[in-house]
Amino acid sequence: MRTTVQNKTESSQFSASDFVARHRRPLSSGEQRRGLPADMKSRPERQKTAGSRAKKKQKKEFTLSPKAKARLFSLALALAITTVVISGSVAIYRAIASSGWFTVSHIDLQGTVNVSRDELMRRLNTNLSASLWQLDLNAIRAEMERQPGVLKAEVVRVLPETLRVTIEERKPVAPLRHESGSIVWVDQEGIPLGENTHVKMEHVPPVISGLENSSNPVAIENNRRRMDVYQKLLAELSQSPSSLQEVDEINLSDWHSARLTLSARRVSIILGEEDFLARFKQALDVLDKVKHGDFSGVLKPSDAERLAQGARIAYLNVTRPDQVIAGLATE
Repeated sequence: MRTTVQNKTESSQFSASDFVARHRRPLSSGEQRRGLPADMKSRPERQKTAGSRAKKKQKKEFTLSPKAKARLFSLALALAITTVVISGSVAIYRAIASSGWFTVSHIDLQGTVNVSRDELMRRLNTNLSASLWQLDLNAIRAEMERQPGVLKAEVVRVLPETLRVTIEERKPVAPLRHESGSIVWVDQEGIPLGENTHVKMEHVPPVISGLENSSNPVAIENNRRRMDVYQKLLAELSQSPSSLQEVDEINLSDWHSARLTLSARRVSIILGEEDFLARFKQALDVLDKVKHGDFSGVLKPSDAERLAQGARIAYLNVTRPDQVIAGLATE
């Protein structure tokens, strides 16, 4: 077997130069050169043609139809018209606002009952002769609401030349005595209504004192609590009109301990923060007994003795239902 293979190899021997020469010989008419396909040179043309087709196809895909072009034109036209209209309106408004056609010549102030109308008109008259359209209505409203006694204000233009201001007043609840001794009215939140406020009431309620004279939020909240106690106390005492008529002043510097001053008897009664009517009647009963010389079961023996000698009761503390504490005047 080995011999056969060897003889075959020997019969096929050729030199390297023969091999090269053999592969360099010209091709016959029926032969083709080995290697790359014959159509390789034409492929770049095909690729170029394919790319051109893709570009044409892509260009064709982004071409707008006549309807789309018409819609786009209509939209652009509408936008242009809107811009022109807005610009024209602004120009017309500015021209009218700066002209003398709408000069304020009349101020219509409505809603004043207790608030000083003259004071409000004095501030509003600064807007006379101004252009009605150029007025800052929000600024005028804020100015009105800063005035004593004004809760809310509404400001509107009334063509062609009127500025109308309608206010809602704060409702007066009680006369307030300041530390200086001056008296002003306050609303249900303890907000002063001004010294020039004129209130028309059939029965003037007792004066309130002890409110904080400050505009910080803590003081405002404390005064609101004091006014709540004041109105609750009046509501209970109103069930006994004769008793309420004796009260001259209610001090609420400590709203947990209401202190009433009786005008005719020159006595203060400390009621606390609840059961106002029952405690008030208890205090009046003690005062009536003392007035008639009956001190039994009411006062301490030492106090009763001093009262018998002519001492005077300065205050009664009836915050404890089982005991009345009397404070005697030092004079």
